[in-house]
Order: sequence, then structure tokens, then C-alpha cells
Amino acid sequence: MACRFDHRGCEGQMRFSVLGELTVLDDARQVPLGGIKQRATLAFLLLHDNAFVPASALIRAVWPKGAPPTARKMLHNAVSRIRATLSETGVEDPPRLITHAPGYLLHTDRGRIDLATFAALADRGRAELLAGDPLRASRTLHEALGLWRGPVLADLVERGISWPEITTAQRARTDALEDCVEADLACGRHAEVVAELEQAVEAEPLRERLCGQLMRALYHCGRQADALGLYRRTRAALIDRLGLEPGGELQELHRAILNHDLGPHGVAASRPGDSGGAVVLRGPEPVAAVPARRAAGHDPEVKQVTAVFLAVRPAAGADVDPDQVDRARRRSDDVLAREVARWGGTVAGALGPVWLAVFGVPRARDDDARRAVPAARAVVDRLRADGVLTAGLEAVAAVATGEVLVRPHPDRPDDPPRISGGVLDTGLRLLLSAAPGEVARCAATERITGRPEGGPVARTPFVGRDHELGMLLGQVDEAVRCARGHLTTVLGDVGIGKSRLVREFADALASARRDVRCVVGRVPAWPAEATRCSLPADLVLGAAGVPPGADADEVERALRRAAARLPGPGDRAAAVLDDLRAAVDGGGPPDPWPSVRRFLTGIAAGRPLVVVVEDAHRAAEPVLGFLSDLVEDAARVPLLVVVTARPELHERRPGWGGGKPHTCTTTLEPLADADIATVLDPLLGPGGAARPTADRAAPPTRDRLVALVGGNPLFAVEYARALRGASGGPVPTGPWPVPHRVRAALAARLDDLGAPVKAVLLDAAVLGDAVCDEAVAALGGCTAEEAARRLAQLERRGFLRGRRRAVAGRPAYAFRHPLEREAAYLRLPRSVRVRKHRLAAAWLDDAARDLPDLSADHRRLAAALEHPSAAA
Repeated sequence: MACRFDHRGCEGQMRFSVLGELTVLDDARQVPLGGIKQRATLAFLLLHDNAFVPASALIRAVWPKGAPPTARKMLHNAVSRIRATLSETGVEDPPRLITHAPGYLLHTDRGRIDLATFAALADRGRAELLAGDPLRASRTLHEALGLWRGPVLADLVERGISWPEITTAQRARTDALEDCVEADLACGRHAEVVAELEQAVEAEPLRERLCGQLMRALYHCGRQADALGLYRRTRAALIDRLGLEPGGELQELHRAILNHDLGPHGVAASRPGDSGGAVVLRGPEPVAAVPARRAAGHDPEVKQVTAVFLAVRPAAGADVDPDQVDRARRRSDDVLAREVARWGGTVAGALGPVWLAVFGVPRARDDDARRAVPAARAVVDRLRADGVLTAGLEAVAAVATGEVLVRPHPDRPDDPPRISGGVLDTGLRLLLSAAPGEVARCAATERITGRPEGGPVARTPFVGRDHELGMLLGQVDEAVRCARGHLTTVLGDVGIGKSRLVREFADALASARRDVRCVVGRVPAWPAEATRCSLPADLVLGAAGVPPGADADEVERALRRAAARLPGPGDRAAAVLDDLRAAVDGGGPPDPWPSVRRFLTGIAAGRPLVVVVEDAHRAAEPVLGFLSDLVEDAARVPLLVVVTARPELHERRPGWGGGKPHTCTTTLEPLADADIATVLDPLLGPGGAARPTADRAAPPTRDRLVALVGGNPLFAVEYARALRGASGGPVPTGPWPVPHRVRAALAARLDDLGAPVKAVLLDAAVLGDAVCDEAVAALGGCTAEEAARRLAQLERRGFLRGRRRAVAGRPAYAFRHPLEREAAYLRLPRSVRVRKHRLAAAWLDDAARDLPDLSADHRRLAAALEHPSAAA
């Protein structure tokens, strides 16, 4: 069979084709392959090119119905024959099949594999479509689709091979077909695409985007009745098979056709007072409808999320009445919505009997996975406790963590965004294999939630904060001397050392000032956590002197003693005691803060009191009001209130701690490099901890880490733990993966920004060394005036710093922290980065001709992203 795959640059090289029957070409000669086992082994390695494949995975792939006892020997023989076939050709630099115990790795240029070439062309065509060039996009996408000679590995599929990778590739072809049709429609080729679309819709009747494209093509060919008939058939199929109505965009397209109100590119024609809107489904906007500037927050983002899957289904072999199943599922809707919201997640929708909830969308938090697992458990337990699981019904749940592409809805920003990614497939597979009542977890979720990341480490030295610690201790002395309340706010970014500072402060008080009682509480990270870590209870129990782990009787005795010591009439103790019990049990009035405030000031009247409240940036308004009023009420008692918060507290409360007597604010700056090195010394061990001397350079690992973490002690500790591992082994060579806690903290910090400001930060990450207002505007997100305001805001928030050297005569900025730039840059999908690098290069050519190297860098980056195999 002749192979159509003839990618440029592969002449004189061995080429592999999997888009159809498995074919190997040695220049123009087809290479003979062996039997089914050898072909299947080579095919599976090609689908995982340049990646390590365990022998166990190969055995499962080659023998899907069960491997014989001699499978490993047969696999070894197949690998040997493949290796001989590859080495006996006359091509230069033949592919290498490397044994990498306990598995194998096929090392080859990805440009030699037609599937990789197809993926690169599809990405380029999609980027050209988004950039507003439908003609070029159409040519590129037609070239990509022309590589297909039939179904993926058609010869192996006929022999019973069925791998998830084959399904993924087939879906990629359908996605590319939809993009190609979109480009053709934007070029006005409505009649040319009808026949192909009709075949595609017949094969995929539930693909709403294909249906919408065919409806548009039929409408513009004068076949409105056929377009409306197609909508009715699609709607009936969706309801019959999935129990779902068509999506809002397909319904809007239906209405536009009914009203004869569809423009030439799939856009509803404008009416007085109505600007119209695109009706394209789940793909790029019709190019003619793409505005000159995209609204902030409308670009897709790559995010790490934790997805929760829930199914309520009949038990195996149970004969359950359909009406009973329907009632249970409708009741499950309410339970799921309530519990997921309580833990801070978002219900993304349902498909038949399966619900999907997402943690990390639309806003990431640094503990998404740790909230998702108890949320899933709470849903399953609540369904059982509420009697939803009647006879014959069972509930299962699965939790999976990984990267997804998040695409906000362009017209309905309040709707859940669309997400896509392999983590959804992982979650569904877990759900199907879960036992009744089980909450299954993927390996990534298990690593995050099953144990502390990186394992145990030595306690790090407390360095670089002596001044702040001395200030806090001095304020205690001042509060005691003047016998009045004082409020101190400690601000700092995530991981900068706020918690460590107040912990050292509390330890110092316990050892040196036994006349002062110190109470520490923390604002819950999410509302559901308040059920087991209530801030009012923490403050009351601490002020009453209740030791950790005390039982109910000990708590009662301590509360009675504390109430009896309060100033005032003797009969007041009974009423106060009731308030204290209610605050501790959480069953009191909706607003416990007045009672807690009176109790704390009463305690301080008899003994100096320090109240520390951590993470006040998370606090609701009643909590912030309580903290402010607490100091006001303590006008004549020795009470110091110390609040830690991230800088966004001042975004919510600009006047917090300002303009009032007896208040102050201090900001923790990044630690000096020498202090970070001191923190790292006990963590890195041999090869990383040795101090430099006059005749010996500083350890490279430690120096590299110091430069990387930017003075953030938490980041330094997490990197050191990840690099050393739980076993304390040697630091690995090569690129360092970002530890989960660091990645999660950076993601949460990015999402704390509003969408317009975050969009500017993502553009700044692309620009790198040429960040200024006009450059940001050139990337398409906003005007130069808007960019200038948002860049200044990012500088105030600590993401950027001003640079002395201007860019094109405009004030310029740089990122304060290299990890924050990387986190922002990787939020953008690859196709978006390609487009923005090209826009940056064009702007530099036009406006900043004194920076030719930067312009060339952007073009190289765009080319590398578009053709990663060529860059490698």
C-alpha cells in the first residue's frame, strides 16, 4: 500500500504512519513488518514515542484478553525483531528502541510520525483561525486531515485491538474536522462542506458543534427546512439517549434560523438595540465575528483542577423501577449541589447518571484536592443518611486531579465554563471500577491528600525576621504598660513566613512572659471547615485556658472557672457561661461575636491577653468587624490583637488598620539570599548543605534553588522536600518539576486577581523583558490606557516591579518572582502563546526597533511551540 505521508524534512529518513494501517517507510520503500504481536508492540510504542513504556503496559496492550505465561519472553522477542528491523535500514540516524528497565523507549524525531505531524498542523490551523486568517487555516487543516488514510491502526483494530489512545486520536480528527469546517464556512464555502458534514453528523449524531455547522451550511444554501429538521432530530437524539436538551448555543442558532436572522458567518443579524452574538459551538468563533480585541477573561486557560464524579445507579443484578431511579437522581441533584457548594466546589453538569463537580474552576485555591475528597465522601454519606439510596440503588464517587483546558462561556460569564482534558477520562474510568459506596482516588489525588508532600523534614531555622519578632514582643510590653488594646496587622504573600513568625512569637511569650496568655485562631479556608475548626471556639477555649485534646468535662470546668473570674455582678456568670457554651458548640445565635468580644476583654482585664488570628484575608465581614471592634472595646485593658493576612485584605478593606490610634501594619518582605541558603542547608543534606569557603564554590543545587524561589521560605522548603524525596536520596539532575504546594499556591494567587487584571498579567508573562502598556495592548486584551492602570495595580500587588530602562519610550515592568511568571505563562494554552508571541514580535518590529533580539526571540518561541519536534 502506498503511503501518502510525506512530511517535509523527512526525506532520507524512516517514517511511520498510524493514521490508517500501520506502515513503515524506509525513504520510499515500505519496510516489511512481522506478525500481529510485533506490529502491536511497535504501534503502542509509536503512540507513546519518546516516552518510557513499562513492559507490563505493553503486555496488557498486546494481549488485551489476558496474557499467556510466556508473554514477557514473547514481548522480548518482538522487541528484538523490531530493533533489528529499525537498524537494518539504510537511513541516517535511524530510530532507536532503547531498553529502559523495566520497560522500553522508542526514541525518534516526532516529525517522522504522521500522527504527530497531524497534531502540529491541527494546532497551527486552529491558531490561524483564532488569529483571523480563515483562508490559511483552511489550507493547513485540509493538509492535516489529508494525512488520514483510514481509522487509526485499522489493521490492528480489525484484529481486536482497542486502546484508549486510538479513541483519543479519532476524537482529535473530529475536532480538526470541525475547525476545518469552521474555516471553510468563514470563507463562504457553505455548499462545499454540506456533503462531508452530513456524513460526519450521521457518524456522530450527538456532536452539537457538527450539527450547528451543518445547520448553518444548509441555511446559507437555501435549505432552511432541512436545517430545522436536523435540529429536531438532534434534539430528539439528545433527549432520548442522554436525557438532555441541546445546549444554549444550538438553541440560539435554531431561533436565529426560525427568524431568518442569521448572518453570513453564523452570527445573528443585528437588530436595533441588539448587538447580536456568535452561535458557533465549542470551537473558535467564526473568524469574521472575532473582535479586534477579546474581552478580558475570554481566552482559555490551562489549569490544574480536581474533578469529582458521582453516579447513583441500580446495583448489579437489581431490578429497579425507572420511576424510583428518577426520583433518587432528582433528590441527588439537591444533595450534590448543597455539599459541593459547602466545600467550595462548582457543579459543572450531568451526563445521564453521572454528575461532575470541579474544584479549582473558576477560582483555584491552594487546597482544592484536600477539599474535593471530603466533599465527595460527604455527598455519598448524605445520600445514604437521607434515604435517597432506596432498595437496589447504590452511589459511587471518584476524584481525579490533573490539567484541563478551561474555556469560559463568551456570552454567559456566570455559566460554568467548559473544561476538557485527560483528567475527565481518568475520573470516569475510576468511577466505573469503584465499589458501591467507595470514593475512588487517582494516583495524583492520592499523593496530595494521602500524606504530607515530600515526607518528613527537619525543622528549618528561623532567620531573617528578628526585627519583626522584636516589634511584636515590644508591642506586648507596650499594651501591658499602657493597659489598652492595640491592633497589629502582618501582611505578606503566600509562603513568605507569616505563620512561622506568629508561631515563634507565641513560643517566645510562653517561655519569657508567663503573665501573658496567648490565644491563636485561624480563619477557616472554606465554610465547611468551620464545622470542625471554628474560630469562635478556638478563641474562647484558648482564652479559658482549655488544653488541647481536653474532653467535654474538662472544657466545662474551664469555662465555669473563666466565667466566674470575669468582672461584674456574681449572677452574670451563668448568662456568660451559656454564651460560651454556645460559641464552643456552634449551636448559638447566628452572630456569636458580641459574646466572644465581651469574654475576651473580660479575660484581658484580669490577665494580659494576646489574640492572634491567622489568614484574615479569608474572613467574612462579621469577623473583620469583630477584630476591629475588639480593639475599640479594649480601651482600658492590656490586649494585643495580631492579624496575619495576604495583601488582598487591603483590596477588600482599603482602610483596614489605618487612621486609627493604637494600630500598625508591617509587611514581610522576601528573605535575603543568605537567609534562604540557611533555611535550605539542613534540608538538602550532603552536596547541598556545605558552606562555601575561600577555595570551594557554593553548592550548585543550593545556589540554583536560592535563585529560583525568590526569597520565599515555603517555596524553598517544598522544592527541597520534593528534590530530596521522602527517602532523603540525592538531588535529581535535569529539569525540576514544580512541587504541588508551590504550584497550587501560585495558581490561587493568580486567581485572586480579577479577570481583567489577570489577563494583563498573562500577557506580561508572554512579553517577558518588554512589558509596557502599549505592548500589552498590542497583544489584544485592552487599550493602552487600561493596560497602564492594570500594570500599576499589579505592581502594587507585588507581581511586577518597575524597571529603569524604558521600552519604546514607555515605563517598563518586570516580574518580581520567576516562578510567578512561569505559572502565568503556562496558564495560556500553547496555541494562544503562539499567537501572542507573534503579536509581540510584530509590535517590537514596529515600535521598539532598538530591541531586535527580543523580536527574534518571540519568533523562535512561536516556532518552537508550533513545531515542538523541530525545536527538539
